[in-house]
This record gives sequence, C-alpha cells and structure tokens, in this order.
Amino acid sequence: MLIRSWNLQKEGYTIKYLLHTHAHFDHIAGSRAVKEKTGAKICLHKEDQWLYDNLDKQGQMFGFKFDTPLQIDHYIQDEEELAIEM
Repeated sequence: MLIRSWNLQKEGYTIKYLLHTHAHFDHIAGSRAVKEKTGAKICLHKEDQWLYDNLDKQGQMFGFKFDTPLQIDHYIQDEEELAIEM
C-alpha cells in the first residue's frame, strides 16, 4: 500500500480529508488504514451511508474480507463547495 511506503510528513504533505465520491468497495476499502495513519476525516454523501456500512458484504461478493469501516466524519452535501488550502 502506498501510504506505508511514502513518508508524507518528510515530503511536506498533510492528508486532511478522504473525499469519497461514492461508497463502492474499491473506493473506500483503504479508508480505515489511511485515517489511522494520517488522522484524515472520512467524507461521504449521506445517501451512500448504507453502502459504506455494508463494506463487508460488498467484499464477500468478490472474495475479499474487509474490516468494519470507521465512522463518517463529515457528510458531503449536494452543491457543497470545499476549499482546498495549498
């Protein structure tokens, strides 16, 4: 996994948010590891909560096993504007 081999602090980067466009397993499966490593907030639209909460069932359909996903920190709203600090 990239996050394990890349020293973000050494490179001067900070991950603050994990902005998920939707909750398919191929988009959210690494959220736990990234949040635990960086403290980044997990963000997702409320309407995808049910899919996010069923990560284990999504994985089973394809032969994967995933840990229970962590709690969503921020629900993205339709038309919400997000500011990115550089």
